[in-house]
Parts: sequence; structure tokens; C-alpha cells
Amino acid sequence: MSIKKDEKTHVYYNRGSKKGGGYLTGKYYSSKNRKNVTYRSSYELRFFHLLEEDDSVASYEVESIKIPYKDFDNKFKNYVPDVMILKTDGSIEVCEIKPEAMLDNGIVKRKAQACQAFFYKLLGKSDIQYSYRFVTEKHLFEDTSDYNMFLSVHSK
Repeated sequence: MSIKKDEKTHVYYNRGSKKGGGYLTGKYYSSKNRKNVTYRSSYELRFFHLLEEDDSVASYEVESIKIPYKDFDNKFKNYVPDVMILKTDGSIEVCEIKPEAMLDNGIVKRKAQACQAFFYKLLGKSDIQYSYRFVTEKHLFEDTSDYNMFLSVHSK
């Protein structure tokens, strides 16, 4: 899915329903993984749907690795990326699902840098290709009506 460059997209706040106000959460059965995976937002659920449809995706793991990083107080914390994807060509892609408005956050940037450094250290001298990317509402929904339609189908 793509958004026209001149179209302004805003954050869809992952609400489960208009009345409930809570995040859309639950279990989603992944045919590629042959198991249920947990989603913590409508963004994650939509991304799982897209992964299931993508022929270049062999499998994916949700919140499967912990990566140490230092916060702004210089204390070690663990970062758990949202999704690690194994592609059919053998490459690995790590994805963090975030609203576009959060990408300038210092901790978000620090976690992304730690993840990239971790995979460079782990796989840098191997033939395995790896990448890290943010997945935002611009990658997931055409527009607000697309988002609302998705919620109407998946909210209970």
C-alpha cells in the first residue's frame, strides 16, 4: 500500500472501538508460522495480515529477541523489536511498528541504532543480509477511511 506524496497522513491511535477507547489487542493465527501471535495494536494486526500475503516472507517472529541499549541516564535496558522476518531469500528484516509521529523520539532512535549495531556484530561478517525498518501508518493504511474500515472488521 502506498500513500500519495502530497496526501497528509496522521496517526491513527490504534483504538479497538469508538466506545471502548482501548487498544486493539489479541491473538492472530499465522499460517506461515502455524501458531498464534500476539498483537498489541491495530497497526500490528494489519502488519501481520500483510506479512501473511507477502510471498517474499517465509516466516516471522513477534517480540522474539532482546537487544541491550543504554537509555539517556546511561542505564542498560532491553529493547524488544516488534517483528523479525525471515525472507524466502534467507535475509532477515527487523521491523518496529510505530506511528510516524514517534520516529523523532530520542529513545526510539537509540533503540533502532542498538538493533542495527547488534545485527552488524552478529551477522556483519556472514553472507546473511539483514535490515531494520520502521513500519508506520503510511505503510499500513491508504487513508483514514481504510483504517476505519479495518477497525470495523476487526473490532468486536
